[in-house]
Amino acid sequence: MAISPTGEIYISDGYDNARIHRFSADGSLQQSWGAPGKSAPGEFHVPHGVWVHSAGRVFVADRENNRIQIFSPEDEFLTQWKDLARPCDIYIDHEGWSMYRSWMA
Repeated sequence: MAISPTGEIYISDGYDNARIHRFSADGSLQQSWGAPGKSAPGEFHVPHGVWVHSAGRVFVADRENNRIQIFSPEDEFLTQWKDLARPCDIYIDHEGWSMYRSWMA
């Protein structure tokens, strides 16, 4: 789960739904996006973690696809970081440095 600078709540729903859910600050569901898959933008295979950057971009740790996908707050695909080792979580500090945590079997 991650909270945006505007108070919206993003939740990764990775084990059955392969989706990201966005809720308003008061808890109302605003949007859900994503689909099971292995390569196209917005396709996830265990979206395990989510982080919202101070600029509003949404980073999704797409664990089993070995990548982090980056979206606008409204789910527009922007880019991806590939060839990562099963990213489980991501964090971006106040200086803009990004870190991710891997899960290795």
